[in-house]
Amino acid sequence: MNRPINPMQIKYHEFVVSDRDIEFLRQNRKIMVDLPVDTELLKAAAKLCAGQPNPALLQRICTGAASPADSEKRAHALGVLLRLFRLTRDLPPKLRQRDRLRDDLRQLKYPEPWIEGLLEMAFDAGFLDAVDKSKKIDARSDPMEEFSWKIDVNICTSKVGKILEPTVSISFRTGDTPHCFEVPLSKFHQLRFTVADLLRDMTQLENHPAVKLDA
Repeated sequence: MNRPINPMQIKYHEFVVSDRDIEFLRQNRKIMVDLPVDTELLKAAAKLCAGQPNPALLQRICTGAASPADSEKRAHALGVLLRLFRLTRDLPPKLRQRDRLRDDLRQLKYPEPWIEGLLEMAFDAGFLDAVDKSKKIDARSDPMEEFSWKIDVNICTSKVGKILEPTVSISFRTGDTPHCFEVPLSKFHQLRFTVADLLRDMTQLENHPAVKLDA
């Protein structure tokens, strides 16, 4: 059985807006209806989208509300706005038109003050420049390739003064540039524990409502 196609899908589904995106925007419309337009939330979402997060601003959003319930609502709204900014950012230039996006958000019954606030920032020259710079930086970043490691036992080296202390040799390549370094086993364990702590923190972050919304 064929499902009806949303007008937004007719315009954009061949490019970046998926059924999942549209369903997300529908399901999370209520939080935007319940909250008055908030310039701080719009600025925070725009900076995150442009790769320029503002920790102080995010801290105020998460802790500056009158109650924990209000903080959860603001975090929820931040996730929705971030999704909207990213969808707008990723549209091809010929489809990135203010009036067209306004009509699409109206069809999804988003509040007018939020629509105008989002469009004002999404088409701001400063935001567009920041997004363009972020894309150029991403394009210059080479991924890690050919990672390998081994354990050696050195009698004595200029870097490791302790005799017969095991060392971990690590080598990898980014683009055309090879990298190689070695660390004592004790330092490697320290690195391992630090990474484990970071992974734990990332897991906790992934369980935050705002992050879940943008998954």
